[in-house]
Amino acid sequence: MKIAIVSHSPDGAVKSVRTVADSALLRNGDPLFVADHLGRWSGRVCPAVRLSRLGTNIPLKAAGRYFDSYAPVLTVSPLAGETHPEGISDIADRSVAAGEWTPAEELGDGPTEMTVRVGGSSLSGRGEGLRSLFERTIHELSRYCTFKTGDILIVETGSTASFELVPDTSVECNADGTVRLNIRLK
Repeated sequence: MKIAIVSHSPDGAVKSVRTVADSALLRNGDPLFVADHLGRWSGRVCPAVRLSRLGTNIPLKAAGRYFDSYAPVLTVSPLAGETHPEGISDIADRSVAAGEWTPAEELGDGPTEMTVRVGGSSLSGRGEGLRSLFERTIHELSRYCTFKTGDILIVETGSTASFELVPDTSVECNADGTVRLNIRLK
């Protein structure tokens, strides 16, 4: 299984891809232990899909059939200004926490409202065109790799803000009026 974190340029093309170790995935219900003894860390809640079929060179018109569910996902990286080695969060264990997986049929291109609560703060964002974004991304990346059942594809969108992770708080994501992610930080 692989976990890919993808960012896009303003024109929608794939700009960068980070591949994260499969040991980075936090088990459902487990708290996220912030490695504060190593410095300060930031979190970001991004949309993700879980691949459900094996495929390479996937045609754009078929790409929507290659994922079966989507969820908000918390990713962890060093806080800006920290002196960690570049890419350290890509090998860190338990640095990706998935929320509730929802059937892919419910993911559309219409507006999606998302509110992230961190401690006492609240961040709001709005995304549009998520299904098409995932389909284009799967099509593009499948030219370079073979997707396998269980792979997770995370997209960093412009509407997702970073925030500092503080032990003994929680991160909650409410998408379209439903709590889809609730992670305790320890």
